[in-house]
Amino acid sequence: MNNNRRTVLTYLLVCFSSAVAVIIFAYIQYAVLLKDPFRVSNYIIPTLVGLIFGFLLSKIFILGKKLKNERDIILEKNKRIRSFTGTIVHDLKNPVSAIHGMVGLLLEKQESLDAISAEFLTLIQQSASDILEKYNGLFGTTLFILTLYFNTLSN
Repeated sequence: MNNNRRTVLTYLLVCFSSAVAVIIFAYIQYAVLLKDPFRVSNYIIPTLVGLIFGFLLSKIFILGKKLKNERDIILEKNKRIRSFTGTIVHDLKNPVSAIHGMVGLLLEKQESLDAISAEFLTLIQQSASDILEKYNGLFGTTLFILTLYFNTLSN
């Protein structure tokens, strides 16, 4: 059964069941509590109220299902964004970390370097450290905000 047909059947079922429930309440009020004999006029307004109430309930039900579907789609897209952000962070930090590490190894063998090479390597290592610190701050904050946002959405 396709989704539209299921929605229409749900709508009709809710309308019908609401109308029946209101008719039962009207019967209890008129026939049992008030000891009034059966008259169709006593049941027309409750039937209309039941149908309107059922219509409104079914609309709320349908909108709730649509909202849940949209929320699930948004949560899935947010998971993909978070995964993509993690990949970007890794791809940007990894080469800089490698440069920082390799320069550190070269500086450990400083006795084989002249003063200018050692100074350039120190400058490169300091620049790599600064870049890594900025990446960590930027992406750490970004991931923190995304985590807060995703947790808010999923609750």
